[in-house]
Amino acid sequence: MKKLFKAMATGLLMALLASALDACAYLALRYFDVVPGCDISKDPASAVYVLEAGVAARPPPTTARCPPAHP
Repeated sequence: MKKLFKAMATGLLMALLASALDACAYLALRYFDVVPGCDISKDPASAVYVLEAGVAARPPPTTARCPPAHP
């Protein structure tokens, strides 16, 4: 039983270490603009796109047919 507990504890520790390393790598890549992120730009000349009018979308009409369960 001790061997199983040791193996599970080691696996959990390795998973936590891997997730922490993954989070650090993501933050570093986002800092160097390799991965896009949600940032606030203080530059007034930066590209901002605003829709002039709202766009309404309607799904196409659908029909559903279910065969009878007992013939």
